Amino acid sequence: MKALKLVFLGMSLVLFSCGGEYFDGDDIVTESLEDFISDIVNDVEDALNSGTYDNKTYFNPPEWIIGNWYYDQDRILGFGFTESNFYEYFFTITFSNNKYLNYIENGEKKYSLDEETATDSTYYFEIINNFDFDDFCTYVFQKISNDSLNYTYSHNDGTHSNRKYYRFK
Repeated sequence: MKALKLVFLGMSLVLFSCGGEYFDGDDIVTESLEDFISDIVNDVEDALNSGTYDNKTYFNPPEWIIGNWYYDQDRILGFGFTESNFYEYFFTITFSNNKYLNYIENGEKKYSLDEETATDSTYYFEIINNFDFDDFCTYVFQKISNDSLNYTYSHNDGTHSNRKYYRFK
């Protein structure tokens, strides 16, 4: 989970801060940003598709947050809620957090949803690694208006993101 979240953060930083060149050993390789991101996304999808999963739902978000939310007008980075799931969007890729929570490793659930709290203006939860309790992520969504919210993601290793998101209509 931590690795996948860091991949998302890394892809976000790549999108907003660099061009199409990167280092490969001593060489500088020029590649389109779309190809570069596609390679990363394919690696993540391969990792997710190689595991064993249960088919349970975990999320119970408040009514006000259900729908799709985006950071930018191009709808590159975003997330969405249904009555029972939390999705994260990157380009045309959709990651289901229920899938993360259903992942089984060595016969046991690897991740758990913890401390889910929902009010009229805040939705909060933590996802923890059951094999390493020092590995957890915190998500806080604070309603600003019916069409905007503040989304804060933090990992116990110090990785942190805080951005305003807008409802997609």
